[in-house]
Formats: sequence, structure tokens, C-alpha cells
Amino acid sequence: MKNSLPLLLLPLAFTQCTWMHPQRETSTTKPKPADAVMEERRAGREKERSAYADGSADGRADAGKGAADDYSKHRGRFNNHTEQAYRDGYREGYAKGRAGGHDSALTAAQQATRDAGYAAGLRDRRRNRGADADSHAGTYDAKLSSWFLDGYQEGFEGR
Repeated sequence: MKNSLPLLLLPLAFTQCTWMHPQRETSTTKPKPADAVMEERRAGREKERSAYADGSADGRADAGKGAADDYSKHRGRFNNHTEQAYRDGYREGYAKGRAGGHDSALTAAQQATRDAGYAAGLRDRRRNRGADADSHAGTYDAKLSSWFLDGYQEGFEGR
């Protein structure tokens, strides 16, 4: 009977060995906190705005030189995420450069979209809703989302 005790403890010892029971893979990605998501969106909007301004300047310069209306020759100035904003800025800048027009801070459409975002943010804050600009998707032109989201954030924060 004395010799059987180690044999009884052996299965117990094996249940404690981790090499016999590999750990299940668990997802190491944790959901981002809301502040991190908002900061990421803000950074994305800044990149889009910067690409738009670069495109506008390049478009005006090309129009002033009499170059062809082709934003793609400036490929190093944008990436897949900022191409739409750059192209929109380039086309507007090129048109203004040809017409000799002058710049305003925001176009009428950009300002109207920003104002709509501000009103939506203010309304959500007054109704004690969480900051969720995505719930208003489809109420504004997707090309102008950067301006809507900026206005929404300002309205929600009461700035």
C-alpha cells in the first residue's frame, strides 16, 4: 500500500503540468477606450484636412503654370486614406487657379456641413446622449465628413 501512494499522486501531478494542457489562444487585442477612438478619428481628420490643403495648393500652382488638370502626378503627397481629400482639394484649387479666384477659409458646403455637425453635437449633449457622431451618418455628404465630425465634436463639447 505504501508503494501505491506515489502512483495515486502521479495523475494529480500531471494535471498541474502546463505542458500537458496548452493554453487556449485568447485575443490580445482589447477594445479601445472611447477617448482613444475619438483621438484616432481626430488624427484622421487632421490628415484629411492637411491632404486637402496640399491638394488645393498644388492645384492652384499647376493651374498657374498651365499644367494639365491631373492630381495623380503628385502621388507622393497622399496615400490611400487621404487620396479623396487630396483630389477634392486639387480640383478646387485648380479651378480657382484658372479662374483667378481667391480662397476663403471654408467653402459654403463645408461651412454648412460643419454647422450641421455642431447642431447635432449640441443636440446630443443636451439630450444626455453619448458622443456618437456615427449615428448621424447619412445626414450629410460623406465627402464632407471631416467638417461634420469637427463641428459635431465642438458642439458636443460646448466649445
